[in-house]
Amino acid sequence: NDVIYASGRYVFVGENGNIAATRDFSSWEKATSGTSALKAVTYGENRFVAVGENGSISYSTDGKSWKQVSTGTQSWTDIAYGNGIFVAVGNSGTRSWALGWSEDGVSWTSKSSSSYKNICKSVTFGDGKFVGVGDRASYSGTSGYSTDGKNWTLNNYAGSVLHYCVTYGDGEFVALGRNESILSPDGISWDMDNFPMLSEPHGITFSDGIYAATGNKTSTKSGFIVYSSDGN
Repeated sequence: NDVIYASGRYVFVGENGNIAATRDFSSWEKATSGTSALKAVTYGENRFVAVGENGSISYSTDGKSWKQVSTGTQSWTDIAYGNGIFVAVGNSGTRSWALGWSEDGVSWTSKSSSSYKNICKSVTFGDGKFVGVGDRASYSGTSGYSTDGKNWTLNNYAGSVLHYCVTYGDGEFVALGRNESILSPDGISWDMDNFPMLSEPHGITFSDGIYAATGNKTSTKSGFIVYSSDGN
């Protein structure tokens, strides 16, 4: 479901608590942490931290040996690290969404609120702030931003659809929704574009001057990889 490169190794997280780590793609270390699906992984404070379903949060200093903690029944969808704090977003039940934060990735504070709908899908860190994207409001997409990860300013005007993923690179936040991308230099005001034409974006990242994303197209039911040098 997700992968990160940090501390000299790649760490992959997936279904049923499965985790795999490698330095060179020829030798692998495999582990499990609980039985719940792990949806996202990040790195900070000298440790990997992964989040997933059923309130599952797992952490490791080497990517091989993992310990698990639980925050309750939330279904965490994404996690980011910045400004000395981990931030997780997700769902906590019918018409309720969740926000969690931790300074060490081990001890967590979590809250549930209908307002976290704006940031429930994906979160990233860049330019000194966290930026999240979420579910759809009445006629537009939603987003939010925070410098401390705890207190958020929420925005109901971010494109026109639900957005599944967001990243930061080259001075720009870029989020992808159904057949739509939105771009922002500050994570506050967004411009909309109708590319790439992915009906179900799965993830986006930035490296070496390139934004790269994966997703599906409804017309073909096939997986696609798309890339851009400017996020448009």
